[in-house]
Amino acid sequence: MFGLRLASQSGAGIYAARIPERWFPGKFDILLHSHQIFHRKGGLLALKEDKKTGDQVVTAINRQHPLYDQYKASI
Repeated sequence: MFGLRLASQSGAGIYAARIPERWFPGKFDILLHSHQIFHRKGGLLALKEDKKTGDQVVTAINRQHPLYDQYKASI
C-alpha cells in the first residue's frame, strides 16, 4: 500500500512541479508533458489495483471449490 501511495504522490508531484517542461521549455509540448505522466501513472496504478482485486476474487472463489484443500495440500 505504501508503494502505491508513493507512486501516486510522485505522479502528482511531477505534475505540480511541471517537470520536465519547466527544465526544457518547448521540448515536451506534445509528448511526455507532466500532465501525461500524471495520467499514465494513475492509469498504471489503477490497473495494478484492479489486478490485485481480481486475484483476491479468484482466490475467494477457488477456496469454495470442493477440491481446494486437496490442491493446496499438493503444492
